[in-house]
Amino acid sequence: MRMAMVMALAAALVPAAALAQEPAPAPTAAANEVDVALRGPIFGADSDRARFERYRDLTTGPTLERLRWGRETEQWRVGVTADHAGYRDQQFSVSFDDFGTVKARLEWTQVPLFYSQDTASIYYAPSQAELLIPSAIPQQIQGGTLRLQDVAGTGALKTLDLRQRRDVLAFKVTGAPWPNVDASFSVNSSHKLGRQPWAESFGFNVANEVPAPLDHRTTDVTAALEWSNARGMARVAWDGSWFDNAVESLIVDSPTRATDSTNPTAYVLGNGTSRGRMALWPDSTSQTVSAGAAYNLPARSRVNGMVSIGAWDQDAPLLPYTINTAIPVIPLDRLTAQARALVTAFTVNLVSRPTDATWFNVRVRRYDFDNRTPIFHVTNYVRFDQVIEPSQLGQNQPFGYTRDAIDVDASFTVLPYTALRVGYGHESDDRTYRVIEASNQDAVRASIDTVGNPYVTVRVGYEHARRRGNGIDEVALDEIGEQVSLRQFDISDLDRDLVSAQVQVTPVSVVAFTATTAVGRDRRPDANFGLLSFDTTGYSVGVDVTPSPSVAFGASYGHETSRSSQKSRQANPGPQFFDPTRDWFTDMNDRVHYATANLDLLKLLPKSDVRLALDWNRSDTDYRYVLPVGSTLPTPSQLPTVYNELRRARLDYRYTVSARVAAGFSYWYDAYRVDDFALSPQYVYGQRSLPDGLMLGYFLRPYTASTLWARLMYFW
Repeated sequence: MRMAMVMALAAALVPAAALAQEPAPAPTAAANEVDVALRGPIFGADSDRARFERYRDLTTGPTLERLRWGRETEQWRVGVTADHAGYRDQQFSVSFDDFGTVKARLEWTQVPLFYSQDTASIYYAPSQAELLIPSAIPQQIQGGTLRLQDVAGTGALKTLDLRQRRDVLAFKVTGAPWPNVDASFSVNSSHKLGRQPWAESFGFNVANEVPAPLDHRTTDVTAALEWSNARGMARVAWDGSWFDNAVESLIVDSPTRATDSTNPTAYVLGNGTSRGRMALWPDSTSQTVSAGAAYNLPARSRVNGMVSIGAWDQDAPLLPYTINTAIPVIPLDRLTAQARALVTAFTVNLVSRPTDATWFNVRVRRYDFDNRTPIFHVTNYVRFDQVIEPSQLGQNQPFGYTRDAIDVDASFTVLPYTALRVGYGHESDDRTYRVIEASNQDAVRASIDTVGNPYVTVRVGYEHARRRGNGIDEVALDEIGEQVSLRQFDISDLDRDLVSAQVQVTPVSVVAFTATTAVGRDRRPDANFGLLSFDTTGYSVGVDVTPSPSVAFGASYGHETSRSSQKSRQANPGPQFFDPTRDWFTDMNDRVHYATANLDLLKLLPKSDVRLALDWNRSDTDYRYVLPVGSTLPTPSQLPTVYNELRRARLDYRYTVSARVAAGFSYWYDAYRVDDFALSPQYVYGQRSLPDGLMLGYFLRPYTASTLWARLMYFW
């Protein structure tokens, strides 16, 4: 099928090529190309093909790897492109440009996502909104004749490919209906279809992985009108976005219950419901109108700005409190979400260079997310589809915030080729329904830049930021049973320092050395629990050598480290809750090494181009549980190091047969190694059915792949 399609497309190009060479009224030659390839990967034993392909399709076979066709005259140009035709990651486009009048482009792109080729599940899907289990399994588990950890041995698990694919259709047209005026209209429609790993929890003691269905579309439309002349421009636009999900909720069978119950002694595992139900992504819309303008001022200055007002709406039906038929129905405060937010944003930017030695920039921004979702009152709710309990808050919390920011930067040329740059930034946040109602962050930055010197380029920078919050509502944390000194990392007080340096040395025109380094330190002085610190350190060195137009070589090496510390307390309500001897820490230490090298030999051999590229990445991460002196907690068992390594080599050879024909050969080598306590199959998850749940088998597994390509290219 693919071979026939490729040959047909290649044959169809022959008359097009012939026509392109015939005399025509005032045409100019267009750069046309067709590249047909035959390729296929060869895998080592026990390789994870899904992880190797992930966002691409390297299925063995012929492919129209690349097509570029165009025709151009003095008045218009038309073009057609195709990439990887016939496979899951194919892309096509058609464009037309009537110079100075109208320009249009249509694109279609596919993006695959391959999770696993050996995932297994006992669930089957009679419809997109249901995942069911053969009734005999939950009946036997409920009756005590089958254990959950033995389900895999019954043969009930069926292997499946876990995939999804996004298809994107994009169209844009731009025209000039009047002098100095451009009008544009664009549509982007993205459809995602397939399945992905998901989890359905039936209480703390049973959590199952399931292949959740995906079938949703996002459609974005933009219409704009823009006027411009030598002094400035103005633009008005409307943006609309619609998200439509064919599967807004999912019903999943419990593997441990065949009948509904509220009696905790009436079941072996899980809670009392025979089915679970969860909401997925609801349909939603957004509409935004915006206006922008720019104007050139005296003294080499320019001001520009933009303002937008948008409305976000989501009114999906609300699910009942439970699907458990043994629990009385609790009336909902309303039947649909009625979620709505108004979003207002503006930016004003002033750039000026009054003299050759000075430059400054001032930017003011605001983003206001006004959440107008009505209050949803909750008296009682159902916990884990089993127990009716009173709500601690009694209502929903429609989060909203207003963020204001100002940044001022200035640059002064203090020496030849050298500039001193200083800056200040202020950001304030005013929030609703957050523990910290408001916060202010101030940042100062400075750098020295040496640019334009033919031998040395240097940039050294320093930034210090300080964020402090006010209006802390510790009562809200106490009401939900949290430690009152817990701080959420995105809004907690913060002290941050960052130092960076970049150097490039070019002793001769054909050689360049580069080096970079950066050190960052984050401290959260007000957080007694949660994230306390986060530190980063990194450096890289590289060299590029180009002794002739035919030879180029480059190599680089880098190393990065990240360290963090988090604090928690293992305690039940009562005296333990306030006992500091039950504190514990999680310290993370991540080390990353990476190296690259490339060599290009262009026409060094007659009619031949050779390109070689090497990449190596390795990461080692440790998570260590630390107990303070005097701790009353038992000594923790430490987790093994998380290890990832990726090695890649690319060799490409191209031989020019004639002015119209070239042939090529490529060899790719990929090797991935991994050891991760969370998902690697050598740990307990490889059993797929456990005492506390069923696993899909979406693992982190290694692979080794050698991919061979043979290519034939024709130009006209």
